[in-house]
Amino acid sequence: MFQPFQKYLEEAAKSYGIKTEMKAAEICEQCRKLIPKIFSDIETPEKYLRPAYFRNGDLTIKVESQAFAQEVVMRKKQLIDELNTRAGMKVIRNLKTILADTPQYSPESQDQSDW
Repeated sequence: MFQPFQKYLEEAAKSYGIKTEMKAAEICEQCRKLIPKIFSDIETPEKYLRPAYFRNGDLTIKVESQAFAQEVVMRKKQLIDELNTRAGMKVIRNLKTILADTPQYSPESQDQSDW
């Protein structure tokens, strides 16, 4: 009997404890696909906007400039609504932006000797 591969992938992710990471990757991939549609008035928007990460209900988008950050803010509701629709549930609660040349904060990478 044929079973969809997706079923086994979800079960394997759960058993290996990486289900959350897979969901985050899936949301970022959906965002990558959605950016050209939402920002269709900008030529090749995927060059200037890309999902950075998804964590605790917050999707962070990396932008090339403050102007692009403002574009994301103006379309924030549309992005969140469409991504939640694609996910089939409300998984994204907030949308943030970071500049592409800004170092990312990561609590795991902080060394207390730098304080």
